[in-house]
Parts: sequence; C-alpha cells; structure tokens
Amino acid sequence: MTTPAAPDAVVPKLSRAPIDPRLLALSRPARRWIALAAVLAAARTLSVVAFGLAIGWIGATTLDPGADTPSAGRILAVLAIPGLAQIATAWAERRSAHLAAAGIIADLRSQATTELAAMDVRTRAASSTRSRTALTEGLDGIGPYLGSFLPVLASTFIAIPSILVVIGILDLTSAITAAVTLPLIPIFMILIGKLTEGRTSARLRGLAVLNEQMLDLIAGLPTLRAFRRTHTPVSELGRLGESHRSSTMRVLRIAFLSGAVLEFFATLSVALVAVGIGLRLVTGSLDLFAGLTVLVIIGELYVPLRALGAAYHSAREGAEGAAEVLALLDPASAARARSTEPPDDVAPSAPFEIVFSSLAVPSRGGAAPTGLTARAGAGTLTVLAGPNGSGKSTALLAALGLVRDGVSGTAEVHDRDGRAASGDALYSQVAWLPQAPAPERTVNSASRVSTGQQRLADLDAELDRRRPVLLLDEPTAHLDDHHAREVVRRLREAAADGRTVLATSHDDRLLAAASDVIEVPYEHR
Repeated sequence: MTTPAAPDAVVPKLSRAPIDPRLLALSRPARRWIALAAVLAAARTLSVVAFGLAIGWIGATTLDPGADTPSAGRILAVLAIPGLAQIATAWAERRSAHLAAAGIIADLRSQATTELAAMDVRTRAASSTRSRTALTEGLDGIGPYLGSFLPVLASTFIAIPSILVVIGILDLTSAITAAVTLPLIPIFMILIGKLTEGRTSARLRGLAVLNEQMLDLIAGLPTLRAFRRTHTPVSELGRLGESHRSSTMRVLRIAFLSGAVLEFFATLSVALVAVGIGLRLVTGSLDLFAGLTVLVIIGELYVPLRALGAAYHSAREGAEGAAEVLALLDPASAARARSTEPPDDVAPSAPFEIVFSSLAVPSRGGAAPTGLTARAGAGTLTVLAGPNGSGKSTALLAALGLVRDGVSGTAEVHDRDGRAASGDALYSQVAWLPQAPAPERTVNSASRVSTGQQRLADLDAELDRRRPVLLLDEPTAHLDDHHAREVVRRLREAAADGRTVLATSHDDRLLAAASDVIEVPYEHR
C-alpha cells in the first residue's frame, strides 16, 4: 500500500471555552445532551419563578387585612404545581445526566481506540502511557464535567438573566444590587480556577508517570522472583502510593476552600438584597407582594453560580483528561484516515504480491531500511535478512500500513489485478505473527508454557486462518532445533499452496529453505 504522509503530531490543547468545541463537533450524544440540558434548565427556571410568585401572592393576600384570604385548598394547589414541577425537572436532570455521561464517554472511547488502532505504531508506542491514562482515568473524569458542570452551565446562562429580569420588574433597586454583587462570584471563581487548573494538570501528568513506573515494576516482577528479590518493590510501591495521595489531597484542598469562598460571597450578596427589601417594606416604599417574591427567588439567582463554582474543579479535571482524546479525534486526522480507506472489492481468494519500492524509514541516526526495493510473490517463501536494527520488522509493518510517519517510498500489497489493498481489505487477507509473543498462557496455577511453546501456538493459529498472505517476524525465534525445522517445513508447505509468505529472520535454517533472500539495506550515521 502507498505509505501516506506522516500525520501531524497530536498535541493536546485544553480549550479555554466553557464547552470544548471539539466535543460538540465530534460527539453527537454530547450535542443532544447539551440541548436537553438547556431545555431542562429553562423548565426549572420557570418553575422556580412560578413558586416565588405563588409564595409572594399567598403572603401578600394573607397578611393584607383588606384582601380576601385564599382557601387552604387553593393555597396547596398554587404551591403544589410549581413545587412538583421543580421536583420533576430535578429528577429528570439527574437521570439524564447519568445516562448522557455514560453514552458520551463510551462514544469518545470507541472513537479514540479506533483512531489509535490506525495510528503509526511508532507514534502510538511513544505516547502509549499518555494515551492509556487519557482513555482510562482521564476519560472517566469527564463524568462530573458532563453530568454536573454542563447542566449547571446551561442553568447559569438561562436562569440568571431570566430571574434578574423578573426581579427588575418587581423591584428595580434589588435588581441593581444583585447585578452589582453577581460579578464577585465569577471573579473569585476565575482566580481559584487558575490555581486549580495548574494543580489538576500537574496531577494528571503525575498520574501518567505513576502508571508508567507501576507497569515497569510489574514487568520486572518475573526477574525479581527469579533472583528472590520480590520484597524489593515494597518500598517503591509505598512511595508511589504516597505520591499519588499527596497530589490528590492538594487538589481537594483547593476544591474545598473554593467552595467555602463562593458560599460566603453568595450568602453576603443575598443578605445585602434582603436588608434593602426589609428597610423599604418598613418605610412602605415597596409593595409586600413584590418584596416577598424577590426574597424567595433572590437566593435562586446565586444558586447556579455557586453550583458552577463547586463543579468547576471536577470540570477542569475532566476537560484536562478529555483534551488528549479530543486531540486524537481531530477532524483533520479523521479526514486523512478516510482518504486512505481501502477498496472493498479485493477478492478474498486472489493471489497477492508484496512490493517494496525505494522504501526508506527514518530511525535513530539514519534510516532503516533505506531504499528497499523488492518483491515477494505468491507461492514463494521470501525472507528479509540483515543485522539487528536494519529495519526488517519495520518493513513488515510498513507493508501492513502501521508505519507511516516520515516514510518515503512505498510498501504495497497487490492483488492479481495489481491494485494495492489497504485497511480492512488488506487485514482480512493477512495472517500476522509479530516478534513479541502473545500474552503468557497458563495450563494451571502451577504450570506455565514457555516462550517457545507460545510461539508455536501463535504460529499454528495464524496458519489455521488460511489467509493468502503470511507476514512473520522472526518465526523461529525461541525455538529449539526440532521445532524450528518443523516451522520451516510448514512455511514451505504454505508457500507451495500458493500463499505469499514473507518473513524476517537471522536463522540459517530458514534462510536456506527460502525461495528468495533479500538483504535489507540500511544507513546508520
């Protein structure tokens, strides 16, 4: 297949907007949830205002000696309708938030894993720890962002202007006081958020490092067990755990302190409005109905901002974790992937030929391979030979389309009509045996198969798939002489059946049995 140009490096970038526009562009469930959150916020605001007007009307008619006192049934009906509406909208919001968050996370995780599978293997390996953290802890952190922050954000933009207008109609002085005090909360939210953002970013970076260190410890356990040093990692595990606990507690302290500060300013603002209403009620310059209604709904004016401040910390953590995933799903990258979609009409039983044309792949200090031009035809056993680091395995990966960054030349798999296959149309025809063995198999709790046995089992599985193209990276590695010769025999039989067999090897037994041996050119400066 033609090796496409290297994709741009994925650089996670945290959006400064309250809602990352990439989330809206890439996730249809996210767009649906934001629209539903806005509708629910509007319904809840309407019920809050209706409840405040009901309380004001009941209080004014009950306390006014000249007014007709409403019956108990009428009072209950007037209070029950907006009250039940508030309960219903709150329940719908919580339930919808949970379901929407789960759906959006699943959608983003599915898209991200698909994009990672199509990524250049070297790029994917270089960012494996970061991507793994983003797809697990980071992406799970979007839950509070979607389920708490977005509904509160919708309520802030809908409820505050609506309630402020109602207060302005009833009592302009209270509306002016509220408008003056409202900005205090966002100002302190921004100041606290700046500090929270830096700590949250540091925590996620530290978590990625902790994950990598933990995986290194786990990978080294067999060696430690062999040398009876399994007690050695105990202190290191304790240090890693303590480091994670400390970074988490630093972030939580800021979250708790920010909540206390925001509550203080919200309470102080409500008190200022309430004192002004009380003084004007005493002097008679304010109507009792208007005063009672404003007193009831003024607290709701600050509720969205207080909730926004409480959810801000978790929202920033979720946004930090999502930035990596959203960067992977950049529309430009998706367009490049779509532009290389394979033809769907490659015949499953057609003979295939693997063609390398001036293939060069940059490596540390040179290129490996460089200028590789060769063919591996159907019915042949072709072996790529060369020293370690010459690019033999890289050539196989290029033929699979898994190495693309910085590559020049082509590595193509042709069908009988000379068309290059790629993507699913290629993978459905290829049996692939990488050099790394499959995960260790166990016979029982006390018996483990050897690396060579795993290698044979993996080879058997690939040969049994009856694919017309076999790509094998060091197929005789880790095998004794008897089993290595058996593998060589089976590969020759596969080639005799008309299959295209391309392997890399240093093994003289496989080189001697090959139909064609190709020395892989390389360049090390």
